[in-house]
Amino acid sequence: MVDKTKIFGFLKKFLPRFDLFQILSVIFFTVLNIVFLVIASQKNGFSITDSDICFHFIIKLLFDAAFFLFSMLMLKAVFRINFIPALYVTANVTLAIADILLYYFGNTLVERAHFALITPYSVTSFVPWYGFVALFVFLAAVFFISFFAIRKMPKKDLFKKSLFWLVICLILNLLNVSA
Repeated sequence: MVDKTKIFGFLKKFLPRFDLFQILSVIFFTVLNIVFLVIASQKNGFSITDSDICFHFIIKLLFDAAFFLFSMLMLKAVFRINFIPALYVTANVTLAIADILLYYFGNTLVERAHFALITPYSVTSFVPWYGFVALFVFLAAVFFISFFAIRKMPKKDLFKKSLFWLVICLILNLLNVSA
């Protein structure tokens, strides 16, 4: 008979522990991804409830969360400062918001000039000035919250934790390719 304490001890030793910031950041990015996927599906006329599309969207949400945690932990482990991972979090939020705005106000799946929509002139045509002020205040808040939260993250076993999330990314990628 197999001793369960050895198996659970090994799993407990291998699996990383979540802190509050990691859980909240994954929930935040998952909500942003869900908003993006709902807008993209409505604009392009496909249903999220279709089994194939639903499976690939779930894999995308899980992959994005795992890749975000892998990248953030790796940046924290390599640079040992809080500024660079906080910039990474802020850049991810900025790109997610830009994707949401572009898919909401345009149809970038069929438009040839995706980068033409990102120019400041075209973005200012559908976002008012006070929207930009609110967006910049929001991004500054994201940066400062992530900076102070990353500072509180334990520095122990960051490479092991990031390796765990890399393995999860590889498994999800293999699942997505095989389906």
